[in-house]
Amino acid sequence: MTRHGAPLRAASRMILALFLVAAFAALVAPVSAAKQSDFPACWYTGLPPARPNVTVTRCLDAAEWTCCSDCDDQKYALVEASTDGRVILNQIAAGLGDKFTNVNMMVCAQFSEFQQCQILLEQVVCATGCNPDSGSYFKLIDGNRVMQVCNTFSQTVYQTCKGLSLPGIATLDKFFPSAERFMEDLSQGRHRFRVYNFTVAVTPDGTDATQCYNGPKKVPAIPFCCDPLDVPVEKCPLRL
Repeated sequence: MTRHGAPLRAASRMILALFLVAAFAALVAPVSAAKQSDFPACWYTGLPPARPNVTVTRCLDAAEWTCCSDCDDQKYALVEASTDGRVILNQIAAGLGDKFTNVNMMVCAQFSEFQQCQILLEQVVCATGCNPDSGSYFKLIDGNRVMQVCNTFSQTVYQTCKGLSLPGIATLDKFFPSAERFMEDLSQGRHRFRVYNFTVAVTPDGTDATQCYNGPKKVPAIPFCCDPLDVPVEKCPLRL
């Protein structure tokens, strides 16, 4: 046993050393940058994604290649931060938002305790226009443009946001009893979605994840309601 033990130990050490070298090489090896040809045409323009001309601060999945115009990611955040919740409620049911004349219904006031929910919903908005792979999960079905959202991500958004409450009403899950209903109703209540004329559909489990939106790969560290948004006015003349 002793005679064979030394060679075995030496071989083991050599194998371990080779493994560590391979692992280190994998860590330091440069990651190949995405190319324009890696993405389908942008669903809204029919053009390939382009390099952004300004630093992308909110829609980070579109930081290298984007389907939206310069500064659009900041415009989305500013619109969300300045939206009056009464407008959204009136879209759900006529006159519902008008009942809250003396209540602070600004979106950021309601979302202050739900930072992860903010981040996920903002990234859904980014996915509708900015993400360079949007052409893979926007489909033309029976003549209608549909954004397909993976069920797994839909459930994550719903579980994260369902406890959000509105003053004197109820939590969000009382309005939307399921993740599918919540995600699909987003396209009915948002002006931006209706302008672009598309709906949202949740795909069943087992759907190829490359054919539905399965959530962001990168997210901002700070939710849009907490971010002062240092906007370069000379490049992004934004108006609320």
